[in-house]
Amino acid sequence: MNHGNGNGANGRRVRYAVVGLGHIAQAAILPAFRHAAENTQLTALVSNDPKKLRELGKKYKVPHAYSYSEFDACLNSGEVDAVYVALPNHLHCEYTVRAAQAGRHVLTKNLALELAGDNIRVNTVALAFVETPAYERFMSADEAQAVLDAVDPFHPLGRRGQPGDVVEAILFLASDGAGWITGTTLPVDGGVLAGRSPALHPVAA
Repeated sequence: MNHGNGNGANGRRVRYAVVGLGHIAQAAILPAFRHAAENTQLTALVSNDPKKLRELGKKYKVPHAYSYSEFDACLNSGEVDAVYVALPNHLHCEYTVRAAQAGRHVLTKNLALELAGDNIRVNTVALAFVETPAYERFMSADEAQAVLDAVDPFHPLGRRGQPGDVVEAILFLASDGAGWITGTTLPVDGGVLAGRSPALHPVAA
């Protein structure tokens, strides 16, 4: 757990990296960090555009910059606690999974520890591609359908998720049956996380 200089609740400061510096990042995400709470700090930008990294890093006073090929180095640098993925939709899953594998789910863990004394549990579900109307905010209905159809093979179970798949997991985590579970991330991803992890083989006796 990392601590800031007396900022935010209990002195904690969550350090963010923004991945992708396209229109959404420039129009909404980066400006939002200027007005973020004192326990939030933008510490890294990730992009393959050196000009954007240089200019936006200077504008928003971001100390660290990485290319996409350096994303894993960013995650393991000790400079980042959480990431905001501002990439095209078809890349969200890959970069979110990579961040989760690197343990950048500090928000869930920190909140779980902070609120445990009040008997409040905090857990996260980590999703892959789930079919919702959200895709149509950024593309036409036909384009969204094409993207969703194209990502089915990305999931080891052979299909994208449906809202019902996610709801059942959330209902379990919110139920008394999960009363002793807190601070964890539950992959609800059709096997994507397992597919990216090294396979385990039995050791010969």
